[in-house]
Amino acid sequence: MKKTIENNIATLRENFFLNLLSNKEMDDEEISEKMEFLKIDLSKFYVISFEIDRYNDFRAGGCELERHMKRLFIRQNCMKVISKYSTGYIIEKTS
Repeated sequence: MKKTIENNIATLRENFFLNLLSNKEMDDEEISEKMEFLKIDLSKFYVISFEIDRYNDFRAGGCELERHMKRLFIRQNCMKVISKYSTGYIIEKTS
């Protein structure tokens, strides 16, 4: 079970940030516990949240592999920007 969690830590972190950004009710203690569990250090980090404009058009064009590759390209470029300054996380908002 521990190995499964470790393998999915990036997804768990992304879900945590999405919950924070969407105003999911969490008290300070719960936030601190989750940050400690997910090994998130808020002393210096960046979060980039992106959403693809006209997502329906994006979805209609090309195959799933192409769409996945385009999203991956965007995420990698965002990480390049973040890595110049600190550590951080990328969040893709889906509609």
